[in-house]
Amino acid sequence: MLNTADKIGADAAMKQAMEVYQRVDTAPTEPALRAKIEQDAADLFRLIGYQTSVAKYHAKNPERGAILDWVDRPLNNRWWLEDEFPRITKMGTEQEKVARLKTIANWEDPGPGGFYDDVGNVAKSPHVLRGGWLNEDPEMTKTPLPGTAHGRASRAPGGCPG
Repeated sequence: MLNTADKIGADAAMKQAMEVYQRVDTAPTEPALRAKIEQDAADLFRLIGYQTSVAKYHAKNPERGAILDWVDRPLNNRWWLEDEFPRITKMGTEQEKVARLKTIANWEDPGPGGFYDDVGNVAKSPHVLRGGWLNEDPEMTKTPLPGTAHGRASRAPGGCPG
């Protein structure tokens, strides 16, 4: 949709894109599954005291297994675009707006002869050289950490050696 901005206008392209992103709120696809997650969370709290939400079940913080506090978070760039689109709307010319939308739409396309690696995503970074330990022993059950004779059951933050 953003790539159509030069044909339909920047504002129309942004409006159409946001309408798609907002379908999760206006027309959820799996309400029964969402209800099942809520019921499972309630059952876990009742049966074993598992606190799946800070607000609902008084978990200490959302990073410690409070999955209900994360279940509706977008797995895309929706929130970033919701912040970015108002900035684009304030740009001086339609050409500037369209250019920015084209940049966003083609973010991972560096053009002919180039390549884009998302270094935080192993599946989308084929040009990044990684040590053999990551490819051959990603959970580091065999790779000893520096200064140890054997691998450890607990790992350094991020699973990296040392």
